[in-house]
Amino acid sequence: MRNAFTIIELLIVTAIIGIGISGGIAAYGTLGQAKQLDYESQKIADFIALYQKKSQTPPACSGGSEFQGYQLNFSATNNDYDAYVCCGASQTALPTSCTTAIESINISSSNVAIQSTGYVIFKPIGAGSNINPSGYTLTLKNTASSQCVSITFGLNGLFTVQDPVSC
Repeated sequence: MRNAFTIIELLIVTAIIGIGISGGIAAYGTLGQAKQLDYESQKIADFIALYQKKSQTPPACSGGSEFQGYQLNFSATNNDYDAYVCCGASQTALPTSCTTAIESINISSSNVAIQSTGYVIFKPIGAGSNINPSGYTLTLKNTASSQCVSITFGLNGLFTVQDPVSC
């Protein structure tokens, strides 16, 4: 009659539990990387949607100039994105002055970086939009997991957030 487990049985059970835990920790780390990329791409999508909507209710510009839209700059160099108010001679002309910065946001996740520099201008209703470069695609890359998310802008100002892919 046995009253206890042998040391071999205890070692085998401990090894099996250890293997299961190490696999779970590795999967959790990968999940965390995916969530960082998802979080940053959603934050940028919300930022874009906000200024796209705000362009429909123009703020007042000083010096008798008219509101021409909001310019959103995306910088791979600084790993940030900014919003500027654009004012000029008329709503239909190309913006001549987008110098008033109203918001600047840095990518907060250390492993996520903007891969392509460019800008988008959302003009008031009926004035269209400007995308530079034409058909601009903003790409975010998670350097730890080599996953990328692309945000593609159409010439009409609409944007699409793609699912993460290997890059």
